[in-house]
Amino acid sequence: MSLSRCRLTANGEGELTGIQLNDKSFEQFEDLHLYVIGLVGGDQPDSFRESAEIEIDADYQLKYEYVIKAVTAVTGYRNDNEDIVKLIEKIRFSPPKTPAG
Repeated sequence: MSLSRCRLTANGEGELTGIQLNDKSFEQFEDLHLYVIGLVGGDQPDSFRESAEIEIDADYQLKYEYVIKAVTAVTGYRNDNEDIVKLIEKIRFSPPKTPAG
């Protein structure tokens, strides 16, 4: 699996206005999470977890809490047995770009 790009956009107050993974948009982080499970295979034995990689590209003014929610949505979850299921472990961040103006 190649590198995926997660784009997080914000308004002037730093509130989240958009979540996008490659060319697909999501209304909330739970939707992103479910999509990533489908992409990398969740706890299936032949998943793409080992090679999955994501780059988070967030607007400069985005509040940090949304970046943490994005990281949480793509990195893993606890299954019904309370075991940790890893999803994407290789995460990098785009360098912040100062807003124009």
